[in-house]
Amino acid sequence: MHVAMFLSNSLHFALSRGLTYSTIKAASAAILSAHNMAGLDVANHSFVQAVRSCAQRSLSSGGQLRKAPLSLDLCIITVSFLLQPSQFTLLNLQIATLIMVCFAVF
Repeated sequence: MHVAMFLSNSLHFALSRGLTYSTIKAASAAILSAHNMAGLDVANHSFVQAVRSCAQRSLSSGGQLRKAPLSLDLCIITVSFLLQPSQFTLLNLQIATLIMVCFAVF
């Protein structure tokens, strides 16, 4: 979780400075190799993977167009629909939770 938070902050820094994805990729590789030497496996954690894929979509590398993450407003509208009393099921609760955790901009 701490690795994902650090990479998320690095992503915001890279976006504000106009840096490319290679900056986040290098930081991620350094952190993951240090954790691997310590015997920890953080590379397969879903939060770390989500931040890396968000960084890859958000930061340009060579002028290619990247998909933007879902806006928070769209996430809230979707979650509100899923959690209406007429729509409420445990599956919709699970989907709503995944949308807010995985698809909202960090």
